[in-house]
Amino acid sequence: MEFLLRDFEKQAHYQESIQLSFFLHGRGNTLQKSRLGMFRSLLHQLLLRAPATGAAFQRSFEEKLYSQDEPGKDWDWHINEIYDFFISTVEDAATTQSVNIFVDALDEADDGTDDRDTSYHIVKEFHKINDMLCSKRLRSTICFSCRHFPVITKSQRWEIWVEKENHEDISTYIRDELEKRLSPAEAENQYLMEWQDTIIKEAQGVFQWAALVVGMVVQYYDNGMSPRETRQMLAKVPKQLGDVYKHILEQVIEKEDYQQTLRLMRWICLAERPLTIVEIRFAMNLPDTDTLDAEFEELELPTHDTMKRRVVSLSGGLVEFKKHEEQEIVQFIHQSVNDFLFQGGLDFLDTTIRGNPIGQGHNHLSVVCANYIGIIRPDYSKKPDRGDIQAQFPFVGYAVRSWYLHAEKAEAHGVLQDYLLQFIQHHPYALKSWIRLYETIDPFNNSGRRPEYNSTLLHITSGANLLSVVNGLLKVGYELESMNADGNRALHYASRWGHVQIVKTLLDAGALIDVVNKTKCTALERAAVNGHREVVKMLLARGANVNKRTGYTGNALYRATLKGNRAVIQMLLDHKADINAQGGYHSNALQTVAYKDHQSIMQLFLNRKANVNA
Repeated sequence: MEFLLRDFEKQAHYQESIQLSFFLHGRGNTLQKSRLGMFRSLLHQLLLRAPATGAAFQRSFEEKLYSQDEPGKDWDWHINEIYDFFISTVEDAATTQSVNIFVDALDEADDGTDDRDTSYHIVKEFHKINDMLCSKRLRSTICFSCRHFPVITKSQRWEIWVEKENHEDISTYIRDELEKRLSPAEAENQYLMEWQDTIIKEAQGVFQWAALVVGMVVQYYDNGMSPRETRQMLAKVPKQLGDVYKHILEQVIEKEDYQQTLRLMRWICLAERPLTIVEIRFAMNLPDTDTLDAEFEELELPTHDTMKRRVVSLSGGLVEFKKHEEQEIVQFIHQSVNDFLFQGGLDFLDTTIRGNPIGQGHNHLSVVCANYIGIIRPDYSKKPDRGDIQAQFPFVGYAVRSWYLHAEKAEAHGVLQDYLLQFIQHHPYALKSWIRLYETIDPFNNSGRRPEYNSTLLHITSGANLLSVVNGLLKVGYELESMNADGNRALHYASRWGHVQIVKTLLDAGALIDVVNKTKCTALERAAVNGHREVVKMLLARGANVNKRTGYTGNALYRATLKGNRAVIQMLLDHKADINAQGGYHSNALQTVAYKDHQSIMQLFLNRKANVNA
């Protein structure tokens, strides 16, 4: 797709058109593989190339900024909002210029939902865009690529099956790679043509298979294997990619390296984003025990080049290094490697026979990140400098942003995170250090999850859905109503993120239900604005005041209408929410519904006798 895009841009008659592109990356962070990230990027590109089309988007942003406060912290864009803006902006731009959209690797799309149907949603959304543009005779082209599964075909105009067209390309690649990576004398020998012909024949149009086997041939020669042994190896290589990966784990990687290979694969499979080779040096060598029976101050790290060789060896060639923003990141050579490991490869490598490879993997990553935070002691006498901190502690950016995300996923997969209770006892300064470090490396809260000053472990674990830790803290009498710098309590965080069981546990322990933070928000409002229906239901059942005024933001009903969650709005109205209550940027809930053009909710309000003149 990258080649096609570059070639497209060279064509003279496309010089004046608008090119938009997005390469989905299943091994990347959330915005690199989700619909939200894709349409945000495409919209951003479009507004840069056609700024005159962005008035409505700018207006919406300014209103959100005024009525909902800080972006990324108090609010974020929803996929439906971004998609609606994108489709209207494309329509405006296409009236004067041709708009061409390229999207690669739909099969790697992942919204993080249970249905795993992200690619289907994207195809449906692009067909809607295409149908709209065609009906209005506007100039546009849409091109996307995808593996054969999931099946995404829907009355496409043109379709190319790469494996039916790439025989010559594979042949050229195999010849070039073998001649380049073997010495000239070897490249002239009689076996070279034989190996080339064998690989070309057996590849059956699968480029990834050919690339893997070429690498295995070169490795055999580098290890001094005879031509006969290389021929025998080629005869044994399975024909299916998944079987090739299993063959590499069984036959290429040394069994005594399995634990280190498992550690490497966990980091590449489960990390929140691709790690750099510098970060991998730390991730692979930090203590990974949660027994906390020893302190450590300095690490003996391999050199950059040594680590790269070790990664190649431990992965059997399934990992590569790719230049990204002046850094080298570590990633699998193909998404199918990641799929294979999730479907049994990680279990195969785990010689402890503990099972639950995903839960144990996230637990491992959480412990390593927490241990790294435990050794960092910023100088609190002055404000830490971001550049100095990252230079001194190269793994700090990942560890600080991700330890509790891995902890949350580990607990969700059944691996309790109560080690954190002991960790805080051994490292009493670690929580304060983590909060200060997070503020230093993410001053604008781009992650949307940065903890506020004076947050306690109960605040953090309530927001991260770590029920085992919350229970442990409450058992030893942890302060239930402690407030951080924003006036938020544990119940605010649990409600904000929709953690029903945590909310129940806090309420059972006696948490005050209608208390407000510094912006006058209640737990009910935080659950309502974020669409957490079950939490709203529980809070109402426990006696939350549905009409409690929450400052300039109105009340729970008003906040729910901002996101247009009909089920939550219906529930609030069923519990006697005042439909005409005044407050908020748009004065009342009905005005908000009208502005947002939520037609079905508008009808619901009218049926409930909302005062249209209020």
